Amino acid sequence: MGVARAWILLVVLGAMPTWAKDASDAGTKAAVSASIQKMDPAQFKLALEKARASGKFTLLDVREPSETAAGYVQGAELLPYNSGVFGREHASIPKDRPVLIYCASGGRAGRAAQILATEGWKDVLVLSGGGYEDLR
Repeated sequence: MGVARAWILLVVLGAMPTWAKDASDAGTKAAVSASIQKMDPAQFKLALEKARASGKFTLLDVREPSETAAGYVQGAELLPYNSGVFGREHASIPKDRPVLIYCASGGRAGRAAQILATEGWKDVLVLSGGGYEDLR
């Protein structure tokens, strides 16, 4: 069997050589990374102001209810990450507008952003390293 025929057979059967899979994964990871912008509090605040001026955006607070009881940014949708609410409900977030995400320190917001970008959201902004208090 020739190399070309073997390659076609592998593709048809769903098998892919490791080097080809790695190249494919690298392209996907690059696209996901390009969809996510990590921002410090000052950058995030400017992005939020710009989004509010446009009127088309989604602001997500992925902290837990015990954290949001002390306050949250006006207009934020509360989709707690650790308790699974984000995982169950994120599909309802519009993909045609920027999504701004924050939590207490940036970890949960970063994981939520990764999920959104992997699933096709193109404009995801993350408050990295905390500082959401400055947004209120």
